[in-house]
Amino acid sequence: MSDDEAAFDLGPSFPHESSRQMAPGTAILVLGPAGVDRRAFAYELLAAGQRRAEGVVLVSTDVPGAAASGAYREVTGEPGDERLFVVDATGTGGEDVHAVSSPGSLTELGTALTRGFRELADTPQTRVGLCSLTSMLDHLDRGGVFKFCTTLSREVERGGMLGVATLNPDSCNEQTLAMLTDAFDVVVELDERGSGVSCRVTGPDGRSNWSPV
Repeated sequence: MSDDEAAFDLGPSFPHESSRQMAPGTAILVLGPAGVDRRAFAYELLAAGQRRAEGVVLVSTDVPGAAASGAYREVTGEPGDERLFVVDATGTGGEDVHAVSSPGSLTELGTALTRGFRELADTPQTRVGLCSLTSMLDHLDRGGVFKFCTTLSREVERGGMLGVATLNPDSCNEQTLAMLTDAFDVVVELDERGSGVSCRVTGPDGRSNWSPV
């Protein structure tokens, strides 16, 4: 990381203090079973940058874009923000979102992401969120989803951005999970442990212990 590339701060809500600073170009996969709110966790990672005047491209594949935008804005505490670009890949469309016909339309998704990155080019840094890969697996085989993830990770690296994607690991077999995990630099696992949700981080420096969220 060069002197002019600031690290991405994941915010005070991220439980592992030693992993809160992510280098530009890092792609994070958030894993969590049903019953654990992966989306809300990912939103917090994205909102930490929005509060620092960064831009955010939010791709929703399983919740209509307007609903995803509203839920995300509740997390940021800002009713409106020109630094947010929402891609609705549910086929719903609506006002203030860029519509994609389905989570399986990779060409449309790529075009929408490129437009979002272009529109946020003047922001200091950009974070991109993909919620979720689980829905994409309902429309594509694992090879297609893996190809999209690797392409997105390369774009994140090339643009010095931060990428955050979510996946329910119980929705796929071990081979698919291992394949998709390989497309990301860091894996954050969420799970119900004890009386609440905990997480652990696996990255280039190894694996952390479980810590309460």
